[in-house]
Amino acid sequence: NNEVLQQIDTYYDDLDKNYISINYLRSIPDLSFYRPCSNNEFLGAYKSFLKNNNTSVIVIPDFYDKQIKNTKIDEVDNGAYYLTNEKGSAGILISSGVDVSIALDVYKKLKSIGIIINVVSMPSTYRFMIQDNKYKDKILKNKAKAVVESSLSLYWYSFGLNDKQICCIKRIDKESLNIRKTCKLTVDDVYNKVKKIYTKSSKE
Repeated sequence: NNEVLQQIDTYYDDLDKNYISINYLRSIPDLSFYRPCSNNEFLGAYKSFLKNNNTSVIVIPDFYDKQIKNTKIDEVDNGAYYLTNEKGSAGILISSGVDVSIALDVYKKLKSIGIIINVVSMPSTYRFMIQDNKYKDKILKNKAKAVVESSLSLYWYSFGLNDKQICCIKRIDKESLNIRKTCKLTVDDVYNKVKKIYTKSSKE
């Protein structure tokens, strides 16, 4: 109905155009902003919107990576959850939207050299931050952390992360046709940056 349409909006996750709007939307108070990585997460975002009935924006990726497995509809309402479930992991790699595929490729590459981590999909930072401390600690506490996302890096400092842990956009060449390559957000770039974080953690 019209009331529902006034409370929800969607737009496509275009890496070369929307990297600024991600941070802007996250800064709006009481706005449920969702950046799903799969069909399941998209359905979960809509289900979360219907459940909570607050103003929401859902980003629709230009493509859904069919290789992303274990995404969960009901976990989206919690804001974040584990996509992988490795025991005794050295830490977590957080991501959202189309960037989750990068995180999973980095996870596989680290695993191939004996460094075990878990990937956390965080389709809604707003939904995650309003969870109780018990749930947030379950996801984040006492773990080496890094994030990969094709958005401006500023937001992630609020998670207590530093520049060595944040694989995001700090500055952008407006003439660039490839955000990931220009801003060093390819699988190899992220792997080389975060490997030291998890190597140190695995030895402690």
